[in-house]
Amino acid sequence: LCGDSVWYRVGEYSGSTPVDYSSGKIDTSNIHANEDFILYSETDTVIIKPSSAPVELLTVCPPDTGIEIVIFHLDDDATYIKKYQEKVEVLRQYPDFGNTPPEDYKTFTYSAPDDSDLIKLREEYKLDSVAGDGGEIERITNLLHWASNIVRHEDRMLENVPRNALDLIASCVKENRGVNCRMKATILNEAYLAMGFKSRHVTCMPADTADRDCHVINMVYSDSLGKWLNMDPSFDACFMDSARNILSIAEIRQMMINGDSLILNDELNYNGGSRSVLRHKSYIAKNLFRFSCPLESEFGYETLENELQIQIYLNPLGYDEKYVGKTYQYRNENNKLIKYFTDNSEYFWAAPY
Repeated sequence: LCGDSVWYRVGEYSGSTPVDYSSGKIDTSNIHANEDFILYSETDTVIIKPSSAPVELLTVCPPDTGIEIVIFHLDDDATYIKKYQEKVEVLRQYPDFGNTPPEDYKTFTYSAPDDSDLIKLREEYKLDSVAGDGGEIERITNLLHWASNIVRHEDRMLENVPRNALDLIASCVKENRGVNCRMKATILNEAYLAMGFKSRHVTCMPADTADRDCHVINMVYSDSLGKWLNMDPSFDACFMDSARNILSIAEIRQMMINGDSLILNDELNYNGGSRSVLRHKSYIAKNLFRFSCPLESEFGYETLENELQIQIYLNPLGYDEKYVGKTYQYRNENNKLIKYFTDNSEYFWAAPY
């Protein structure tokens, strides 16, 4: 009926289609064939369970109803294997990094857990209990699971909300909504800092600068292992080697290039639903080409007013060399943004001690 809406959800994709009298809009999404497609309105629910793949599902009403056309392409495992191999080949074209330091060499810093905002976060969400009394790795992964579950993932940003864990969580609870991967990583990063771990959130980007899709995850330092560990709160995920040792982001990239076996933790999911391992690996491979992260890891860093914000960018050797070693300054609504570009991976992945 005109004025109604039809909602759809499949895996991590969700949205709504208003029934009005404006026609002609087409939306496409690629989804995995093993995931159910759910189409529902206020009065009806349809669940489609694909029995084979690839599958193309087209939902459309006659033009006079004005409902949007929604097309879903359901990819099979072979498709994701092919996509993964294609993305790894891009990494193999730029496997190495250089030793060019930023123009104005600076050291990464990390807030101490006695910061007043971090104390408030730790107490309000009982992070000591969340982390538990187990070993270091268990406490790190317990905090990952908490950040994955505390707010759901949605592919959109919260507008006019300070980017810190306290405000993001409160706004999501109040509005019954989720946040994008960057804000999920902000929540986990500040939880780690509040519990005394050294941590950064890292923007992982593709080679294609026209591809605006990136993925933001966390790197947290393990004192017991003497290395960084990858943590992804959007999917409650971490990559491991075949012996189930948790890897650093740099190690994941290199192992993909080498063709080594990579596995994911058993908790891999998307908002409590299934997440294909093959799909996840192909997506992450696309976004492990180049990286950036804030120089200072602290509470609410990206929306501090009237503060200088510094981002460090790491490019592989031979890629966009005109930027490497250079500094670029911008100004946004709240502060001045400085971007430093380097190809020096030792500098970018330096241990915090």
